Formats: sequence, C-alpha cells, structure tokens
Amino acid sequence: PLENFTLSCEDASNYVAGSLGYNNGLEGDCSLSGSLEPIQKNQFDACGGKILVDYIGEDACGNPLSATLDITVDPAPAPVFDAIEVEAELSCADAATYAASALNYSNGLEGVCEISGSVEPVQTNDFDACGGKITITWTGQDQCGNPLNATVDIDVLPAPEATVVAPSLPEVLSCEEAFAFVADEATYSNGLTGDCEISGTLTATIANSFGKCGGFITVSYSGEDACGRDLAAGPFEVIVDRAPEATVTTPEFPAEITCAEAAGFVIENATYSNGLEGTACELTGTINPDVDYDYDLCGGTITVSYLAKDQCDRDLMAGPFVITVTPAPEASFETPEHEEISCADAENYQPGLLSYSNGLDGECG
Repeated sequence: PLENFTLSCEDASNYVAGSLGYNNGLEGDCSLSGSLEPIQKNQFDACGGKILVDYIGEDACGNPLSATLDITVDPAPAPVFDAIEVEAELSCADAATYAASALNYSNGLEGVCEISGSVEPVQTNDFDACGGKITITWTGQDQCGNPLNATVDIDVLPAPEATVVAPSLPEVLSCEEAFAFVADEATYSNGLTGDCEISGTLTATIANSFGKCGGFITVSYSGEDACGRDLAAGPFEVIVDRAPEATVTTPEFPAEITCAEAAGFVIENATYSNGLEGTACELTGTINPDVDYDYDLCGGTITVSYLAKDQCDRDLMAGPFVITVTPAPEASFETPEHEEISCADAENYQPGLLSYSNGLDGECG
C-alpha cells in the first residue's frame, strides 16, 4: 500500500512522482511483476493543497492495477512586509503635503509558492502648527488569508517661530501729539499658510514718562504664539518735545507821564501763554514787574522789565519799557500883600521872605 505524506510548498513545487512497482510475490513462471507510470495531478498553490498521483494499468495477465497517492501540500510561509522606510520626523510644512505609500509584502519565494503584493496605507494626521504626529497603518491580508498589519508613527515638528513686525513709530512727538498718541498693533507671521501658519497681532504696551515739559514714551510688544512660544519686539522709545514756548503779553505803557502821575502810577503784572489753554500742554501764568524808579521833581524815567521762567524752566522776558517822567510844573511867587508903614519905620524896614510853589505836594512839590 502507498503511504500518504505531507510536503512543503517548496518541496511540492519540485516534486516529481516516480513509477510504482508491483509483483505477486512469486518466482519463476508464476511470477507477475512490473511497474506503473504515475499520473501526477498538482492541485496546490501557495496556500497549500494536494498532489494526487494515480497509478493505473494491468499486469501481464490483464488483471487491472490501480493505486492513488494523496500528498498534502502545506501552505507556503506567510509573507512579511518590506522594511518600512519613512522619516523619523518631518517639518510641519513637509507633513502638510506628506502622503504615505503602499507597503509591499513578500514571503521571499518565487513561482507557485510566491506570496507577494502590497497594502494601501491608512494615514491619520494628528498635528497642527505646534507639532504632533502622523500615524500610518497598513492592514490587510494576503491571498491565503494571512493577516498583514504594520503601524508607524512620524513625529511632526512645530512650525517655525513667527517674526514680529512692529509698526512704524515716530521718532519725535509734540506735546499735544504725545497726549493723543495710540500705538498701532504689531503683526507676526512665520510665512506659512494652512495648518502650519502662525500669525496674528500683538497689542502695544505703552509706558508714558513725559509731561508738558517733555520726556519719552516707551512702546513694547509681547505675547505668545498659538504654541505658547514667546513673542516680543521693542522696547521702542519715542521722544516727546516740551510744550511750545509761551508768549509774554505786557500791559500798555504811556510814552511819558507827569511827575504827579508818576507818584501814583500802578504797574500791572504781565501774562504769558503758549496758546494751548485747557489742554495738558498749557503753559500760562503771570509775571511780576521789576521797576526801576529814576526820577524826581525835575523829571527822569520809570523803567519796567519782566523776567521769569515757565514751568519748564525756560526764560520768559519782556522789556525794558522806559517811561519818561516830565519835570514838575514851574513854581510861582505868592503875591505879597501891600502894607503901609510910617516914615520912621521905613528907615529900618527889612522886607520878609517871598514864598513860591507849583501847587503840588510830595516829591513833585
């Protein structure tokens, strides 16, 4: 009897059945012996199967002869995926356009025992501008139903940091402009679009160190991008000019006054203003006069000057204004009273003093 057996796929692919001998176990003239050629039927592929070998014929006496050999063929070795060749990490920009490829598999054999093919990927993008990963999974089965599974992760790096662009700031502001100054927002961008874009605006932080006498404004920008990374620009310093200088306004003075008028002449204060009344840049006030009285009843001058400093320690001045003081009016004699004296008295008569006056009192009399 034939004994069935099992072959590997590789052995089966090379298997060639041999002839099958027969005999009746006798010798001499009663002996019947010979061989039958095989009829081989390969009924297997890489997934296994059978080889059936039939031996059919007759002996020398016409007796029918038949036998069948049933050979089991094991499946070929299961395939494995080729080595996965992907980058360990990608930039955000590269990750945004990345597309995984099909992964080939093979059991390394050829011919009927070969199992090979490819599996399409399933790509899961789990990243944004701050980084993350791409997960690629290949899942399937070969033609023999063997499962095929492979997974790989690719790290995605955060997108490049953004550059902050500050607005154009003035170098110098007037006092009025400074009190109304509002700094524009800064912008930032990493120059990319789509999932890798990092852009936005930053509000200015303003530190005012100025007043009507000048100073400076410090403008700074700070914040964080979407990934929590620091963004900063500045500080930028803007010079603030002092408020415009004030103009001194003086009272009107006569060109000349009489001596009598000079004695009671009142000199008022001067005023000053830079014309910005009602604003934070206003400079206003009064200046006391500095008066030099240089006259007497014979005339002379009154000289008026104004000298002070404004709130920003700048000199304020006006004058000198010279007022001529005319001499006091001329005096006249008082008319003496007529009197009569005797001839005897006249011999020793001495006239008295004769008074004169201009009719004024004080320094002008």
